[in-house]
Amino acid sequence: MSGWLKDAGLTRAAIGYFGSVFAVYAINFLWAPLVDRVKLPVLHSTLGQRRSWIFLCQSFILVGTLFIAGVNPANNLMFTSMLALCIAISSATQDIAIDAYRIDTFPKSESRKLPQASAMAVIGWWTGYSLPGYLAFINADSMGWNGVYYGMAGIVVILMLFTLFVSEPKTDREALQAQAEARHNKVVGSRFTTWISVTVVEPFLDFFRRNGVQVAITLLLFVFLFKIGEAFLGRMSITFYKEIGFSNEQIGYYSKLIGWGRPSSLRY
Repeated sequence: MSGWLKDAGLTRAAIGYFGSVFAVYAINFLWAPLVDRVKLPVLHSTLGQRRSWIFLCQSFILVGTLFIAGVNPANNLMFTSMLALCIAISSATQDIAIDAYRIDTFPKSESRKLPQASAMAVIGWWTGYSLPGYLAFINADSMGWNGVYYGMAGIVVILMLFTLFVSEPKTDREALQAQAEARHNKVVGSRFTTWISVTVVEPFLDFFRRNGVQVAITLLLFVFLFKIGEAFLGRMSITFYKEIGFSNEQIGYYSKLIGWGRPSSLRY
């Protein structure tokens, strides 16, 4: 998006403000408990808790990408920004659901497999970030950015099909949550208050109990500050590359394709 905005003639300030929508990645932990508990109508009974959220997020990403593919950001910057915000929120929420899917797939009885699963998740994320980004930049001049975004929408469709064909992990999560609600309901007496307590309050309290207040706050600040820096610098780096004379094809090759083999922490 930053490459397209720069090609469209927008200023660095405008691109920076636009990129701020991706700061939602730094705060997505705030609504993670809701993704864990809220059952989506129709989708939940068909796909299960994890896949239903992943599929819903992918649907929003698809619609947002198709709309962006049909606009000129230089003439419709506010509308494009709203679409980008929708995609960012959906993508950040999808990250939550995918992490939950990974954890449910390898429960505590198979905790030794979690490091490998985490590594595969990072490889998958980095591949999804780098490879389509490479394809986007090397085709931007020949296809135009609108055509590139239609191509990106096609990739999202493939991912949605993959979500439909994988299986939902089987866990005792709902039974354990029901037990927790029963215990809280005896004390609180209100079903709504109990649901809020088990869904939103209890996960954060458990996080602080397990790690201690100092470590918990340090971890939250680390995640927040790391993702804030990545959200802004990652968008402005493309602008910098174009200003010093790199072509779209060169950016795709050096920043995306070669960067595919490097961890994100070394990228900047």
